[in-house]
Amino acid sequence: MNLRLATLQRLAIMALVGLAIAYLGLLRPLARRVVEEEGPMANLMEQLRKATVEAGLPPGISFGTLSNRLQALRFSSEDFSVAIRESLPRLEQPPAIKSRLEEPFQLVEFLNDSQRRVEELQAAAQAGKVALTPGLARGFPSYKAELASPELLWVQLAMVNRAVRTAIRVGVSEVREVSVEPLPIQETADYGPAVPPQMVGVGRSTNHWATLRLHLTAVGSVDAVGRLMLALSMTPEEIKPSGLPEDLGGRPAFFIDHVLMRRNELQPAEQVQLELVVSTVVLEEEP
Repeated sequence: MNLRLATLQRLAIMALVGLAIAYLGLLRPLARRVVEEEGPMANLMEQLRKATVEAGLPPGISFGTLSNRLQALRFSSEDFSVAIRESLPRLEQPPAIKSRLEEPFQLVEFLNDSQRRVEELQAAAQAGKVALTPGLARGFPSYKAELASPELLWVQLAMVNRAVRTAIRVGVSEVREVSVEPLPIQETADYGPAVPPQMVGVGRSTNHWATLRLHLTAVGSVDAVGRLMLALSMTPEEIKPSGLPEDLGGRPAFFIDHVLMRRNELQPAEQVQLELVVSTVVLEEEP
């Protein structure tokens, strides 16, 4: 009996020694590691909490919900990338304008081309029996020495020419006003947000865009002003199914930013006045 008791005591002592060794050699280092990692984990959780609040998500949102939101954002990003790639052909400038953008701006050539286009539009309007408001050319783009990117004047000139010429061709009765939004000067130049990588072509250094806007006021039938808006906002390939001549469309296709159509009591019942603001996007090199 005494021998059995002594044996149990020895086993108990050995178990205590084993537990002590296990604590000192395994549990204590593990506990110290947990304590050391608790700080970084707490920081990560705090960052996650702040991120969810800044994203407008409710506090305490579960990881499963966050995962679903992230997956939805990824799908949306992919759809947006596809939309950008599909829109690129509609934003391409004609070869003549692209070459103008790549070479130094020549003021004399610009003035000569502006005068030539005014004369051509006046002749087209006379042939189409479309009235042009006297002094309409005052709304054409004009050069200023402090312009940040004077080469964009070529794009504005092409926009004015296309807008007025299209209005004449679709059969409006009068073009009352055309004007372009002033280009930014060097001190206040704003080149807009960075272009997504999908919009940067091979070998192209462009990484910003500039938005150019044009305002046009015309009078004509509802059908005529409808054809005008359709023609300005479509490429030749896009306009073909509508039954209109393909050459009424053009590149780049304009974005319609603002439309106001109204009828003046002094005008015939079938005539309306259209106030239209259209825009185009031009890829710009970072200043």
